[in-house]
Amino acid sequence: MARLAYARDRGCRSPVCHRPAQVCELDHVEEWEADGGETSYDNLAPFCARDHHIKDLPGWSYTMDKDTGKITITTPTDDQYTSKSEPLHEPRDNPLPDEPPF
Repeated sequence: MARLAYARDRGCRSPVCHRPAQVCELDHVEEWEADGGETSYDNLAPFCARDHHIKDLPGWSYTMDKDTGKITITTPTDDQYTSKSEPLHEPRDNPLPDEPPF
């Protein structure tokens, strides 16, 4: 699960951070203990140490849209920021042919 989450996200999921996933900590978006969040691919996201600790401060909340993977962060002043989810690969300009050319 960890490798899939790191490959999916490629970096810290905070909308203002650009640290690569390899130096991030995996975290439950929906808190595991308090809210009954489960340890699953859909509930894990990498956050750098700084953003991971901010997430756990009073008044901050993070939610993940299960369909798009976007994370919305709400601050103690009710400002909201949404992270973008990026595809692993750019779409191909030309699809592969049905038959090999040989």
